[in-house]
Amino acid sequence: MTHDPLREIGSRSKIRAPGPRRFREGASNLADRAAAAPGRRRNAAVWANFRQVNVTLHQISAAVSFGGAGIALDAARPPARSCAATSRSPERRAALWVEAARAYAQQGRLADGCRALRIAETCAAQDVRRPAVRDLVADMAARDRRRTLPELHHFSRRLGVPA
Repeated sequence: MTHDPLREIGSRSKIRAPGPRRFREGASNLADRAAAAPGRRRNAAVWANFRQVNVTLHQISAAVSFGGAGIALDAARPPARSCAATSRSPERRAALWVEAARAYAQQGRLADGCRALRIAETCAAQDVRRPAVRDLVADMAARDRRRTLPELHHFSRRLGVPA
């Protein structure tokens, strides 16, 4: 029987599970290896949604969830150029930009977060209208008390989110 890194971590969802940072990093590394495994193409139906762009998306999401906005943005930089650009799924490209916006918002970089959300909207507008993203936009708009970012408030109004 060949070594299957995906079975070792159980599933992609464990990457986002709460727990020690070492476990998250270990699971993330195993997921990277699983996505790059040469034998995964043989069973395309099983591996169809387990590509590098999905692993990267989960790594970014996990980093943001654990409060590591800087780590998330470091991980998001190459995908913004490679994975996001080559992903066949506009929803995956949008998800990468939404996660980047979450990281920017965590750092207080609201203008960058708004820019990332607007890029996500160009990829898959329906994904930007989801409740979690609308909550993020509402939070970002509320944090801009002086209204120094008119594009953020315009975006908020367009989504129908109270500012």
